[in-house]
Amino acid sequence: MQPVEWAGPYKLETLLRRSSETDFELPPADPSVNIITKSGWTATPSTESTPLYVGRITGQSERFRTRVGQLVAHMCGLFVDGKHSGGESLHAYCRQKELDPLGLYIAWARRCVCHRCLEGEVYRELNPMLNKKAPARCPDHG
Repeated sequence: MQPVEWAGPYKLETLLRRSSETDFELPPADPSVNIITKSGWTATPSTESTPLYVGRITGQSERFRTRVGQLVAHMCGLFVDGKHSGGESLHAYCRQKELDPLGLYIAWARRCVCHRCLEGEVYRELNPMLNKKAPARCPDHG
């Protein structure tokens, strides 16, 4: 896997509580990759942290932070069916397991060479249980 510097993992409740602090690192606007895990980890996520979902923003737009916000809102049940499958899957998982979604962990890549390649690498290495399908291969790097 390409070398990745991850921000986090943060419990979702910590992300929400600290998001207005000037010294707290928010997700980047630029394209990136996020991961949701059931437990925390150090330096890099592993299968022991129970990877639940990996995602990215489609295309090259500078909306990754907005996409993370949508994911978090949808994890908490704030969605209309069919708008964010990752968030909806995480919400259903939390309901089924009687888990507070704010107790899950989130992290994002600070910088990556190619967010499409990284999403695929993380998916193949960690096999997150709630991704409904494998990410498409990167058209630029295969």
